[in-house]
Amino acid sequence: MIAFAWFMLMIWPVVGIVLFNKLSLPLACCVTVIGGYLILPQGLGLDLPILPELNKSSIPALTALVLATLKILQLPFLLARRVFATPEAQRVLLLTLIISALVYTLPALWEIRLSPQLHRQIYGYFTGSFFQQLRAGGFRPVVFVGHGLGLSIFLSFAVLAAAGFYRTADMRAKAKWVMVTCWLFIVLVLTKSLGAVIIVVVLLPAVLFFSPRTQLLTATCISGLVLTYPLLRAADLVPVDRAMAFAESVSADRARSLQVRLDNEEPLLERARQRPVFGWGGYSRNRVFDAQGRNRSITDGSWVLEIGTGGWIRYLAVFGLLCWPIIGLFLSKRDRIDPTCTLLALLLCGKLVDLIPNSGMVPYVRQMAGALVGRLEIKLADLKREGASQQVLIGRANPLGYARRFGASSDPEATEAADPALAAGPSGPQYTRATHKRHVRKK
Repeated sequence: MIAFAWFMLMIWPVVGIVLFNKLSLPLACCVTVIGGYLILPQGLGLDLPILPELNKSSIPALTALVLATLKILQLPFLLARRVFATPEAQRVLLLTLIISALVYTLPALWEIRLSPQLHRQIYGYFTGSFFQQLRAGGFRPVVFVGHGLGLSIFLSFAVLAAAGFYRTADMRAKAKWVMVTCWLFIVLVLTKSLGAVIIVVVLLPAVLFFSPRTQLLTATCISGLVLTYPLLRAADLVPVDRAMAFAESVSADRARSLQVRLDNEEPLLERARQRPVFGWGGYSRNRVFDAQGRNRSITDGSWVLEIGTGGWIRYLAVFGLLCWPIIGLFLSKRDRIDPTCTLLALLLCGKLVDLIPNSGMVPYVRQMAGALVGRLEIKLADLKREGASQQVLIGRANPLGYARRFGASSDPEATEAADPALAAGPSGPQYTRATHKRHVRKK
C-alpha cells in the first residue's frame, strides 16, 4: 500500500503532461493542482537536502509551473497570476472547483456512513488523528484531504461558487444550478463542520443579492479585519466571550474545541510579543514549554503560527499576499470588476476567516489569490494603455504646444499604432472633422 502511495506521488508529473497535452492551459492547471490536492496521499513526501519537500502540495504545483512555462514560453512570477487573469479562465477555475466537489461528494458520503477509511484502504495508512473526525455521534469525511475540516472548507467554496453561477445563469440553466447548490450544501452539513457552514451562511446572501461593487466592499472589510487580527486580539477587541456563548448554545463539544484554541492562543500570543518584528524562527522556539521541557502549546490557527515564527514581517508577507488582491481591486476602478472576479474575492476572504481558528494553506487557495493578482495587473495595464492613447489624442488634436504639456508621445510609430487617423496630423488626408468629433466624443 505504501508503495502505491509513492507511485502516485511520482507518477503525477506524467499525469500533468497528459493533461497539458489534452486540455486547455487554464483547465490543465486547475486539474493538475486541485486534482493533486484531492487525490494524492496525505502526509507522505520526499525530503531531500536543501530542496523543499516533494509532497502532494509541491509536486502538483511544480508540475503545473514547469509545463505551463514550456507551453507559454515565458516564466511567470506566479502560475495563476499568468494563467487565470482573465474572466474566462477564472470561470474555468470555479467550474473545476464545483465539478471536483460534486465528484468528491460520493466518497465523502461513503465515509460519513462507514468512517474515514479510504486513505488507509488505498494508500495503506491514515494521517492525523482518527478521533478528531468523530463528531455528533458520527464521522467527518476525510477522503484524501488529510482532515475533515479541510474537506468541509473545500465543499463550502463549491457551494458559494455554484450559487454565484446560479445568479449569472440564464433562465434555462438556473434550475440546474439550484440543484447543484442544494446538493453540495446538504453534503456540507453532513460533514459536521460548524465553521464551514457558518462561512456559507454569512457569505451566501452577499453572493446572491449584493452587487459586484458591494461584494468587493464586503470582501475588503473582511480582509482588513483579518490583516489586523493580531492587533485586535492583543487589544481585547475580539468578542471571544460572545463566540464562546454561541459555541455553548450549539453543543458542548464545540465549546470545548473553541476553549482549547483560546487557552493555547493566549500564551502563544504573549510569547510572540517578546519578538514582534521577526519572531522566534523555527525549531518550535515560538512554543511554550513547561519546567520539564515538555511542549504545552497547540497551534491551531495559522495566524498565531505565522506571527510566532516570523513576527509581523512574516504575518504581513503571508496574509498580505492573500489580502492585497482583494483590497487592490477595491481601490481600483470598480465599474470594471466582473461578477466572476468578485465571486473569487468572496471565496478567498472566506478562507481568510478560516485561517484564524484553523491552519491549512492549501494550493488552490494560492491559486485563487494568484488569479486575483493577475486580474488586478491586467486591469492596471489596460488603464495605462487607455491613458497613453488619450495623451496621444490630446497632443495631436492640439498641435500648438499641448502635446508636450500632456506628455504625448513624439514617436510617429507609437502615434500611428494608437490612432492611424491621427498619424498624419490635423492637415493630413485621413484627418476629417468627423474624425475629430468622434475622438472628442470618445474622450
